Amino acid sequence: MASFSFFALGLIGILFGQYTRVINADNSIDRRYGRSEVILPIYDDDGADNSTNLFRNAKDMIVLSQYIYGHAAMVEGAQEVKRLFGKDKPKNVQLLESISSSNDKSVDDFLRIFDENDKVIKDSDRKVREAAKVISDDLDEGHATHALKDSIVLSIHAEPEDIKQSCVYAVTVNHNLKRVSVIFRGTSNMGDWIKDAIVFMKRVDNPVKKLVSSSPSRIGIHGGFAAVLLREEKMKDTLDEVKSYLKDLEGYRLFVTGHSLGGALATLFGFYAAADDGIINSIVGPVSLFSVSSPRVGNKYFGYAFKDLENQGRLRHARIHNAQDKVTKLPYIGGAYRHVGLEMRLRPMISNLPPLLDYPLTTQWEQNGHSLWNDIITLHDALRLHGCDLILVRLKLFRAEFEETTLEKEYKTVWGFESS
Repeated sequence: MASFSFFALGLIGILFGQYTRVINADNSIDRRYGRSEVILPIYDDDGADNSTNLFRNAKDMIVLSQYIYGHAAMVEGAQEVKRLFGKDKPKNVQLLESISSSNDKSVDDFLRIFDENDKVIKDSDRKVREAAKVISDDLDEGHATHALKDSIVLSIHAEPEDIKQSCVYAVTVNHNLKRVSVIFRGTSNMGDWIKDAIVFMKRVDNPVKKLVSSSPSRIGIHGGFAAVLLREEKMKDTLDEVKSYLKDLEGYRLFVTGHSLGGALATLFGFYAAADDGIINSIVGPVSLFSVSSPRVGNKYFGYAFKDLENQGRLRHARIHNAQDKVTKLPYIGGAYRHVGLEMRLRPMISNLPPLLDYPLTTQWEQNGHSLWNDIITLHDALRLHGCDLILVRLKLFRAEFEETTLEKEYKTVWGFESS
């Protein structure tokens, strides 16, 4: 098992059915909850422009998790242009470099240049091309306040060393929504796949122990993900960077997102951010984490510490994925790795089942009678099941239901404070 990479196993899929909406008899979301005592955060959960309903937040974070693929590709392209042309760059290339590498640009500026430079898209990998489609489709939908177009890029970390270390991320702010977002890029190169393929567990001190005495002293983190964010002073530097932005933004909320590897890094960063008093004292409400198609991040002790932060009202996590996406079942390794947070499992409409909200998923990966060979040859389906285009299709089929709730309300339902 250790010799398998997430890449090899992540290419395993099954047919996901049609996009026709089929609803169960009571036309409701399937919820499976049950939890113990908690401390609920006190904050305004209404938001601006209906911005905190579960559909809107999930959709916004899914789209932002795709935006980082395109922006990072532009930064890489600008670096390559600089290497090839030196100071004598064509005018359009100078513009590309300026937009892609400078901070304090609106995401709308980036989208415009990205759209005008379709060669960047055509020459990029599948992830960037899919990201371009997801972004384009989202821009066709009208919002009084748009998660992408109305956001400002505070920083983009996609320099050669960031890419080498698989730690590519951006920080954006949306003043209309009063939201700061930290967005991690997913798997995009061989170095990223190597990080994914590592299955050993790194045991580290639990940052929650200082907040909750009963929390485990040590927790286990996936070695590849730990190598990205827990190396040297990387986590501290990233937290300090975010705190430097938040100190001048009173009344703002903090969101964290990412797709695939980016979802795993977002989960790890969101966990450490929620355990940081400097972060919590600078924001309104808990850290809002929306991971997309993420593999498992840590062991059961990581899960206990994660729940301690949820119980303390410091952290909320929506873990969004397609039901048949095998990457989200990895690594299993005899049950050593566990998922965390509130699962949003988007099931195929042909199954006659609505989306499932579950807390938490601890089941094993079952192939349901499919042979490994038969699953591997469904490569096209496996890639689509792991991608965000299908996730958004399935999410939008239940838009009305998800607009009736919020992530905070679902957590209250988990603990019996509200009925479903």
